[in-house]
Amino acid sequence: MTAFLKSIYRGNIIYAISLIVLGLVFAVWPADSRQLLIKILGALLALCGIAMGVLFFTKRVAGIFPGILVVGVIAVVLGVLMLIKPEMFVEFVIIVAGVFIALSGILNFCQTLSLAMNRFPYWWVAMIMSILTIVFAVLVITKPGKIADAIFIITGIFMIADGLTDLWLARQVHSDVRRIKHEVEDAVAREQ
Repeated sequence: MTAFLKSIYRGNIIYAISLIVLGLVFAVWPADSRQLLIKILGALLALCGIAMGVLFFTKRVAGIFPGILVVGVIAVVLGVLMLIKPEMFVEFVIIVAGVFIALSGILNFCQTLSLAMNRFPYWWVAMIMSILTIVFAVLVITKPGKIADAIFIITGIFMIADGLTDLWLARQVHSDVRRIKHEVEDAVAREQ
């Protein structure tokens, strides 16, 4: 069980640091990061489409739906368009980023509820940050509009704040787990 909790802790730390770094990139270089992100997504989409086509032509077995070829062609066309004309997909990328921010904010909100139930001091700070993150994500999803640079900068700032909140939460949960483990070990030692 301890190894499992340690792996979750390490995963949360890596995720939080990645969020902070990506947030810094978004905040400092919004236009460049937007263009690069769209091109990376386009390349991945085109590669997935090519893989679907190869799968269709090389694995002519029952169960491979012929529609996979159509989906593959559409994926390649969209991917190439994203590589050639990334500005056409700015709003889409902003909305997808908003969805990920919302999911992270909701996860943080649930974690802070756990801290609140355990009467952890300053749980409300993480609660406020998670609510602000969710509200911001809703704004990003519903109003991507023509302010892409501002949205990328603000998204970067919220990603940094969310990453810092994740680091803080991971640290608090880790220290709670250690405290409980020591209390259990002390209780077992007293009974022996």
